[in-house]
Amino acid sequence: MSSTGFPLPLNVQYLNNAKSWKLLQPYIFVDEVEGPIEIPARFTTNGLTLPRLPLILALFDNYGFPAAVVHDYLYDASGVARKESDQVFYRALRASGVAKWRAGLMYTGVRLFGRFYYKER
Repeated sequence: MSSTGFPLPLNVQYLNNAKSWKLLQPYIFVDEVEGPIEIPARFTTNGLTLPRLPLILALFDNYGFPAAVVHDYLYDASGVARKESDQVFYRALRASGVAKWRAGLMYTGVRLFGRFYYKER
């Protein structure tokens, strides 16, 4: 498992009442810096947290869900520092095929507003 990326398919169940998704099996992102990041089954994610503004939704909705799962896990349960978590998010976006310009804007968004969601360990 030496190359970067997502070696397993993402298998989630939508939890309509919580507007979130639960992982049905473990999920792994192999990062070029941090190495393998394994997210356990049953972890719950809200996916991309976006302002509900038409332009923002048009530019970013439906992009980078696999990276958002990794980012939510890093913010919520991993103990990885916020700045490193955000850098992993950017690399995961790129590994999942998100264009460089879009990944850069998404990275900027988490750097600006992620402090409201990061759980200090």
